[in-house]
Amino acid sequence: MKQTSSYLGVHLAGSLLLRDGRDIYNALLLFAPDGRVWRYDKNYPWGWERAYFREGHAVRIAETDLGSIGMMLCWDMAYADLWRQYAGKVDLILACSCPPDVSDGCYHFPDGSQVTAAQMGPMMRSMRHIALRVFEDTPAQQTAWLGVPFVGSTACGRIRTPLPNPLGSILGFLPTALCLIRYLPQLNHVEVSASLVETARIFTVVGCPLAGLHGEQGETFAQAEVSLPAERPQPQGPQPKPPVPPLVYLASDTFLRQRAGGRIHAGCDGQPGRGTFR
Repeated sequence: MKQTSSYLGVHLAGSLLLRDGRDIYNALLLFAPDGRVWRYDKNYPWGWERAYFREGHAVRIAETDLGSIGMMLCWDMAYADLWRQYAGKVDLILACSCPPDVSDGCYHFPDGSQVTAAQMGPMMRSMRHIALRVFEDTPAQQTAWLGVPFVGSTACGRIRTPLPNPLGSILGFLPTALCLIRYLPQLNHVEVSASLVETARIFTVVGCPLAGLHGEQGETFAQAEVSLPAERPQPQGPQPKPPVPPLVYLASDTFLRQRAGGRIHAGCDGQPGRGTFR
């Protein structure tokens, strides 16, 4: 990334799982052409992600030649407190994401049976189709409040992966989805497949979309020209509440958090947009 940034003369950002001492973090790195680098660690791992890496505890503002850039990763965008920490301090918000839409996915069992998210009871059904509220509606809303542009990237395609701690994860749905009882003997080997959420967007200072990508476009890019304010903007009025249902926070930060754990070994099958995690 550092070499590419220098060769092309661009600011380049991307995320990775980064070992730091004895811990691993989901780190967003931003490189400048002159070799400077800024690092932001994801503050709010989503659900099972806590089995992969630890959470960060601070925001990061990259003081670049382009301006002051606030950095975020994926599920962090659902939290008003992080947006608030950038208020009046940045000229642009940059975010990288790679969220599989597990709330609208399909669950696969060793005997060949499949269960869709819609068949997993009212809790899961209530969370369907909320991904764009988190990854499109929220950044548009919050950057309009901040008065700065937004640039967000994502991956494309579908993912199929063994479900982390499947017994603990699925048992919580049983009281409202009794049909899952028949699958109890197979729970330790259930897999989930889902499309990656379309989160590649560029928004203006008032939250209007300038450019974006759809999953069927494959591995490509979008570009747009944004104008940074001559003077650093200050938020006007009270901060809006992100349009994310409380049940989604409950699932990520309480229910699935208590079920994440163990040692995680990661591998990739070599296909774009697909990965296998054990």
